[in-house]
Amino acid sequence: MNKKLITVAVLMIAMVLMSRDIKAQTLVRQVKVNVELKDVIGVGPDGPTGSPTVDFVYETVSDYNGNKSVTVPSQLNVTSTKAYNILIKASGDFIGQTTAAKTIPLTILKVSAKTTGGSTFGPDVIPTIANQIIFTGAPATLSQSFDLLYKIDKNAVLLTADKQKYSTDLIYSVSAQ
Repeated sequence: MNKKLITVAVLMIAMVLMSRDIKAQTLVRQVKVNVELKDVIGVGPDGPTGSPTVDFVYETVSDYNGNKSVTVPSQLNVTSTKAYNILIKASGDFIGQTTAAKTIPLTILKVSAKTTGGSTFGPDVIPTIANQIIFTGAPATLSQSFDLLYKIDKNAVLLTADKQKYSTDLIYSVSAQ
């Protein structure tokens, strides 16, 4: 009888175990996704369509006797996560390309800027070898283009300088306000 009782008990336990629903295991995996934002500010390579060269050519009497200007649309394109200023500086005086010892003072040049599509240019800046603000108070932007206006007023220095091409490099940079 003990054997029958044990057998019945084992069978009942087996039936109970077999009749239970087998549940699928659920694996949980938590993944953290980070988005780290850092400030960026700069004159970007994307967007500027304006020429990287500005040419003033003096070849007639009226060229020497008048003021000259060159407007370059969309010459700079800025991306910034903060309000910013645009700065300008020059490498130095205009240096003769034929005779490097011959120079023209940088003070003959004036530059001003405006946002592309803006109505008026800002105040003229005479570039120096130190950074100067050419545009101020611009808000954070994904992409803002700037037009630049270059001017040389009638100047006796140009009459007496050796007749050759003179060049200087202007460097534009952006700084957070």
